[in-house]
Order: sequence, then C-alpha cells, then structure tokens
Amino acid sequence: MIRPGKIRDAASFVQEQADTYLQLAQLQWQESCQILLRQALWALVLVLAGTLACAFAGIALLALVWETRWRLGGLIGLPVLLALLALAAWRRVRRCAPAAGWLRLREEIGQDISVIREALWRKP
Repeated sequence: MIRPGKIRDAASFVQEQADTYLQLAQLQWQESCQILLRQALWALVLVLAGTLACAFAGIALLALVWETRWRLGGLIGLPVLLALLALAAWRRVRRCAPAAGWLRLREEIGQDISVIREALWRKP
C-alpha cells in the first residue's frame, strides 16, 4: 500500500523534474533550430555552387571533346557523372544524425520514472 506522504513526495519530485525537463526541452529546441538553419543555409550554398561548377565543367568538357571521336562518351558520361555526384551528396545529407540531446532527455525521463516507481512501491 502506498502511504500519503510518499505520494506528496513523489508529486513534488515529479513537478520539479517536469520543470527541469521543460527547460531542457526548450534549450534543446533552440539548439536544434539553430543547427537546422545552419544546415539549410550551407545546403543552399552547396547546391548553388555545385550547380554552377558542374555547368562550367560540363561546358568545358563538351568543348574539349566535341570535335573528337569521344563526343558521344562526353555526352553520355557527363550526365552520369553528375547523377553520381548528386547521389553521393544526397546520401551524405541523409546520414546526418539526429540531435543527441533529445535522446539524452528521453533516457533521463525513463530513469526518473523508474526511480518514482521504485520509491512508491517500495515496502517500508
């Protein structure tokens, strides 16, 4: 049986922990937003710079091989090369790890729930 004193102690502990978790979640949210904004800006720079670089490189390559027997290879190889570069960039973006702070917060909440359960159901 649970004593009323234990319930009050657990309730105050839960309230304190909830306040702490709310503050941690707010900080983590702000940090995640900043990281996401920074990644979006760099992704935009990467896309623009990559597009221009690939366009100029493609024009230069085609100008070099246009009057040779390798014209067809240049016309086929250039889009294949650009597609492989795009695939590599996409895989790199997809490999970004989720924010570790959210995972730590989740673990902390799980540990605190275990402590509360143990304190409430422990025999005196």
